[in-house]
Amino acid sequence: MTAPPPLPEPADLHAVRLGEGLVPPTNRWFSGLVFGEEPQPVHPPPLSFALVDGGFTLGLPAVVTSERTLMGGNAPELGVAVDGAESALVTAYDEASVAMTLRDGSGAALATVTIAEGWPCVALRANADLELTLSAPFVGEDPPTLAVGPHTYALTLEDGTLDGTRCHVASGGTATFLALPEGADPAHLALLAVPVESTALTRSLTEDAATTTLTYTTAGNGPTAIAAMPHHGADPSAGDVLGTYSSVYGTLVLREATELTWSAPRREARAALDLSGLDDARREELAAQVALDVPALLDYPADTYFGGKALHRDARSSRSRSRSGPRGPPPSSASGSSPSRAAGRRWVRRRSATPSASRTTPRTGESWA
Repeated sequence: MTAPPPLPEPADLHAVRLGEGLVPPTNRWFSGLVFGEEPQPVHPPPLSFALVDGGFTLGLPAVVTSERTLMGGNAPELGVAVDGAESALVTAYDEASVAMTLRDGSGAALATVTIAEGWPCVALRANADLELTLSAPFVGEDPPTLAVGPHTYALTLEDGTLDGTRCHVASGGTATFLALPEGADPAHLALLAVPVESTALTRSLTEDAATTTLTYTTAGNGPTAIAAMPHHGADPSAGDVLGTYSSVYGTLVLREATELTWSAPRREARAALDLSGLDDARREELAAQVALDVPALLDYPADTYFGGKALHRDARSSRSRSRSGPRGPPPSSASGSSPSRAAGRRWVRRRSATPSASRTTPRTGESWA
């Protein structure tokens, strides 16, 4: 067997907004914060969030549907400018949370901003005495709120003061911005706007099910509020529901919690498509079509993401051909090996000819965990 050619050295990923010592977060929901000339908006459900010059924006996406589209784009309904902030870096991340450091012109840290999937808050912790300018004034007390169209936002402060659109946060203090869900009690939710410090994922297996638990660690290990998606077993009619959010995934249900746990039935992994439901005529039709498709395989993309998808698709097609139509040995390529093996060698050759890094396109709005 011929050994595959050596792979090229990895290309420079241009992770221009990534802290020292962190692995570049390719193919993650927050990749757009790190890569590219300008940071891209990201979507930690139920929020959208974006780094902008001098600060950040957040908001609740409006879900828009048409006969061909279901989407909820970036919603910069609330802007927060930090006096003196000139740049931002992602300085920590884990399973579901991301921390960004806002810096002044000398590179000194001014504040740490934290977001997390499933968490309806954005928390800013001051590394020095800070002055914030808000895009609109919050009004009222316990907590002060801001209405923007159909949505309402609350602000909680620790070691901070609010005066119209100006907010002072002392060094070590926090300002936490909370998107209120439909049907919420603002005073109760303000008590749960406890900054998330990290998240962790654990998995377990039984004979019948696979279970996943996502745990949120908060400042002082206090309680917080987490939005659950439908596949998390969320029930909007349950008695402990604090409110709901609209999303492209369906209704998100907010509960007081520090973890999400959900299960899925355990199933045997299949290496090929299930053809047991095809009658003889359909099997012959499939065999004829795959026989036309396999010789016409296109060159693979050079990156691991789309290249891997193409390799999987072609290997599956080749295997389907060998399992449909008349029974017999798997078809062979001109070199005497199976089409799927030939496809694998072709992908390696393609990768060696075109240096490329792993896919870095931002994946915004994807399901967490």
